[in-house]
Amino acid sequence: MGAFGAATACKILRLAGMKRIMSIDYGTKWVGIAITDAERKVALPFDVLEYRGDDELVEWLEKFVSEWDVGTIVLGLPIHLSGDESQMSQRVRTIADKIKKRISVSVDLWDERLTSKEAARVISELGKKSKDYEKVLNKISATLILQSYLEAKRGLARNYDEREV
Repeated sequence: MGAFGAATACKILRLAGMKRIMSIDYGTKWVGIAITDAERKVALPFDVLEYRGDDELVEWLEKFVSEWDVGTIVLGLPIHLSGDESQMSQRVRTIADKIKKRISVSVDLWDERLTSKEAARVISELGKKSKDYEKVLNKISATLILQSYLEAKRGLARNYDEREV
């Protein structure tokens, strides 16, 4: 990292007001979590949580946002290929409202069309097929949602317009 170490770079970015961005692949069984590097250039898989209700998830997010200096949460919004919203879309909108009420961060909804299929392709290419397939799928999906968001914000989106909804 040149003359500065990673810790120094993080301090400089915090002083400049640059907070990390995280994404959530929200599900009824598993919740995938991804976060950017300190410079907000790359999406990194972070974890997958067992879904135990919105209140518990928001409580976990409050701690995570504070600990990891997060300024924006990107929530994958499930939309059908036709462009219509799914039943799950309303649940995502509801959790987005709960997050906005309890945590002082920006919340962006992001079209996650085909993300699960792309995540499955990535897992297949890596040769990873395990009993934890669904967990890995959610974590990779969250990472792909976040990378798509970052690329669109930097004008690097491939084969699609900005997917913010």
